[in-house]
Amino acid sequence: MDTMADSFPHVGQVPGQPNHYVLAGLNGSGMSMIFLTEKGIAKMVREKVKFEKSGIPGIFKSTDERLKLEVHP
Repeated sequence: MDTMADSFPHVGQVPGQPNHYVLAGLNGSGMSMIFLTEKGIAKMVREKVKFEKSGIPGIFKSTDERLKLEVHP
């Protein structure tokens, strides 16, 4: 089982990739959050809702800064 560097899932639009979305890192106890999180992603994809209006916790937003944490030397 893998974990994210900051222990939070990556959710939302893939930084720098229009029309690409990610819902990853909901491992272990995070699986209990997947159902409401996927509803937020569906709103983003189908209704063009911004992440901030999707109902997904802001700490989950996938950003360039968070992705850089995942790179291991």
